Amino acid sequence: MGKAFALASLALLVLLLGCIQPPPQSEDLSGFKDCGESQECLMEALENCGQAFATQRNSDNNVTTQAKTVVYGLDGEKCRVKFTIEDIKVDVKGEGGEIADMIASLLKGKEMVCFLPSDEKASLNNLDKEAIGEYCSGPLVDVMKMAENRQP
Repeated sequence: MGKAFALASLALLVLLLGCIQPPPQSEDLSGFKDCGESQECLMEALENCGQAFATQRNSDNNVTTQAKTVVYGLDGEKCRVKFTIEDIKVDVKGEGGEIADMIASLLKGKEMVCFLPSDEKASLNNLDKEAIGEYCSGPLVDVMKMAENRQP
């Protein structure tokens, strides 16, 4: 019962957050290197802070995600990078399934923008919670913080 209540509370918070965010707009990435699904290409772009974008697909346990990373290049002395969850599917049976589906649908389209110092660029995928809070902002960071605060 407590777990279901916590998930329902998180879902409500995510729903409220989702209601106040503008819908994502497509952006012009002409002139950016299209890395497709190549992690190697994306990591090279991050190391050089060169304009590029890539799509990542990941399946872990019962969660399948598709995300897009865009490296915009230098903004001052920091590398500007945006990470967007394009799609997320959760395969949970039983009591938590509906709530998990609702949370997944609310996460879809959420993004965070990070301004990474030169020593953090190549490790975007390995940023810990503190680094994300320090370098990144946006609806996805807000959801991550809410989820962290809701864990027992």
